[in-house]
Amino acid sequence: MGVGGATMDERVPRDFETLRTTILERRHSLPKSFAQIAAWTDADIAAIDPQLGAFQGRIARDNIVDQAGYLAKGDKAGFEAKYGALGGEL
Repeated sequence: MGVGGATMDERVPRDFETLRTTILERRHSLPKSFAQIAAWTDADIAAIDPQLGAFQGRIARDNIVDQAGYLAKGDKAGFEAKYGALGGEL
């Protein structure tokens, strides 16, 4: 069960969660929270990206760091204005 009774799948876009899950499966030492992902630098992304297999390039292409920033702050309105509906509460 996630925050506010919503599961993770109900709170974040499917592609974002799939990428996040892939990252966590590949390297257990990688960030496990939206706040940690939101803090990634270009150097962090350059180190992580080659490890993502089929998802390589998605961090930049899908603006994952920016998306994580909205989610880390609980800014549902800001996220939805830029990226579309979350489909649940944060």
